[in-house]
Amino acid sequence: MSNPMEDILSGIKRQLHDDDPGEFHGTEGGKNCDLCNPPPAKQVADAQRLVLSEALDLGTGAQWDVISMRVKELRRRADETAATETQAAVDLPTLAAALDGLDTLIATSSRDWGVYRVDAWIWAVICGWDCEQTEHDDTCVHGALEEMAQQHGWDDATVAKARRYRAAVRALTGPAAGARQDGAQR
Repeated sequence: MSNPMEDILSGIKRQLHDDDPGEFHGTEGGKNCDLCNPPPAKQVADAQRLVLSEALDLGTGAQWDVISMRVKELRRRADETAATETQAAVDLPTLAAALDGLDTLIATSSRDWGVYRVDAWIWAVICGWDCEQTEHDDTCVHGALEEMAQQHGWDDATVAKARRYRAAVRALTGPAAGARQDGAQR
């Protein structure tokens, strides 16, 4: 009794050989055809393992579990990199807009930002006590940060830190150092 599956496969092989007599399929004459006589699964798996091992810089003898761990590690790193790049691209403009809005809110407030130490620090970082104009006129205020330092007991290191933080905010929010984006003056 013949197996129906073997009959189907045999018919397909005959059809392949009959369609293109110039092309060899089968094992006649001591030749092998991968289509008709595929290599054993172990040979295929070993060949795939070798290629993956080399492509993943694991040498030539890495086992499947090592390959799997390396692939997981590379996927994790790719995801982290993509997330970091996306996060940085999204967060900087958002942060700049938030700081610029905060600058406007503080600068137009009726509050006296120099009275309390914490308020003076917020103004120093977000708005800046130093004159930041490129051309000075009668509206420029010079020495205000030093005055706040004296009033609130800030040492030279604290004043330097305030200037560093202000420079970072200014670099992020202004198209030019000290220039407000909306053209308004404080």
